[in-house]
Amino acid sequence: MQQDQVSLQELEIKAVKDVKENYLEVSLSEQEKVIRHQVEIIRQHSPSGIMTFEERKSNQQTKLYYRLNSQLPLSYYLEREELGSAEIRQILEEIVEILLKSKNYLLSASGFLLQEDYIFLHAQTHKVSLFYLPLKLQGDALANFRQLLMNLNKSCEDLPQELLIAANEQFFNLSSFREQLREIKQPLAKEKKPVLEKTKTFQLESKLNSSGTSIPSQPAPEPALIPEVIASIKLKKKPLLVFLLIQVVLAVIIVLFSSSLKDLGGSLATYGGIFLIIMSFDLLLLKRLLKKDTTA
Repeated sequence: MQQDQVSLQELEIKAVKDVKENYLEVSLSEQEKVIRHQVEIIRQHSPSGIMTFEERKSNQQTKLYYRLNSQLPLSYYLEREELGSAEIRQILEEIVEILLKSKNYLLSASGFLLQEDYIFLHAQTHKVSLFYLPLKLQGDALANFRQLLMNLNKSCEDLPQELLIAANEQFFNLSSFREQLREIKQPLAKEKKPVLEKTKTFQLESKLNSSGTSIPSQPAPEPALIPEVIASIKLKKKPLLVFLLIQVVLAVIIVLFSSSLKDLGGSLATYGGIFLIIMSFDLLLLKRLLKKDTTA
């Protein structure tokens, strides 16, 4: 015999607390039978985004206990206006992702309670966890999702209206809605052209004196002055060249007349006298050349 669908209004759901934990307790009547393979799948695999539960039986009655830990219902944040448009879009995207992946675990999308009181957010990370009942519930998952979107639009006035338009289309589906959420979340960024910095002309850094004021650097010599500097260097070299040339001439004369000096009976005193004469001549000549160069 096929199991009748259960209405959400027929279920008894309440918050309970023991010594350490907070729970949501779901009490089932004898007619409200759990879908056994769904209970086992959730217990064994703990799918991401789906609240796990414990099944307990007492006095022929089945109760499901959902551990809340650090999770608070979405309605808690909406009442305090703590969520903006971007955060609500993120929550919607996570809800859609959980609903789509639930098919991989053979779960029915209609088993999720998509009311603000049964969608839970982690207190620190705001990660979404959905409340799932392993029962044959009445209602349509897409219709429940549309109603959730309408309720969120009332709480957040700047929610993009294109999402509401898409949800009301005749062939609305969760996969296309997820893509639209992602397009709004990650708009195409305009490419920025790299700005090239202008190259600065080379300048010597100014130094600071003891009083802290800057001392301007000495400017480099202008091109027009460079030929004059080179000419002055060449002028200083001329007396030395003349002096060295005269020394070479004197050395040649001494060599040529060395035989005549021997005939005259060249002694040490003779050579010494000639050397003194040459040195005196050199000194006078060098002094004259240098004096002429300075006066020029």
